[in-house]
Amino acid sequence: MNISCRIANADTQCGRITNPPERVVRANKKKPKDSSKQLIHMKKIYFLLLQSMLFSMSWANDINIKGTYVNDYGKVVITDSMFYFVASDVNVWENDTLATCTWKKVEENLILVESVDPYKQISFVVDNRNEETLSSDSIKISFNLGQEQKYMKVEVFNEFCNSFKSNTYDVQVPKSTKLITFAIEPNRGTIDHTSLGEYYGLKYFLSPEIEIDNNFNTVSVSVLNLSLSFFEHYYIRGDYVYIKDGVLHWKGKEYHLKAGKQ
Repeated sequence: MNISCRIANADTQCGRITNPPERVVRANKKKPKDSSKQLIHMKKIYFLLLQSMLFSMSWANDINIKGTYVNDYGKVVITDSMFYFVASDVNVWENDTLATCTWKKVEENLILVESVDPYKQISFVVDNRNEETLSSDSIKISFNLGQEQKYMKVEVFNEFCNSFKSNTYDVQVPKSTKLITFAIEPNRGTIDHTSLGEYYGLKYFLSPEIEIDNNFNTVSVSVLNLSLSFFEHYYIRGDYVYIKDGVLHWKGKEYHLKAGKQ
């Protein structure tokens, strides 16, 4: 009996159980944290912070290049999304704004500019009719080019790339013609954009294909919103412009940022 009491007392000190039951041990254990979920959460926060920082840097850089840059030849105007070149010699051109482009930043101090599609504003209307006075073996293509028609000339091509011209704005094509395209260019030709004879624009307007209905002997084509300025504008495809410390470099010329109110 005494031996048993001593053994029982050895397992109990000051009323505490020195070897608690297994069920108590399990209850006191802390649940381990899910480290993978924490890592994913931290990555999301890092990505959002990085994205915000890059956006802020880009926004700040874009603001820095906006403004008006000038030299004796003309001026370049950069807005939030557009890039314009305005020529200084307004007596030469019908419209002094020779370049209308969008721009995007490709590197620090370097932007890429591209012309707004010059064909976008131009449309045409096609009307078929019969005229008794025409011969039965041909079709007349009659053009209406608007107010500046007398300063332009037209050439018509069929599906076999045969060319048809006229001194007037009525062009005869064979009755068998199924498709046509036409090209319009200035009577005077184009004006060089630089003293070195460089020309950056389009020398002619080229239409899409037009189907010909052989049940009619006359096709009337009205071209809308085409003027001589179409042939004066720069047509820019992938020009790089370097801008640093208020100096803009483009097409071999320097333009300096105009101080004060833009």
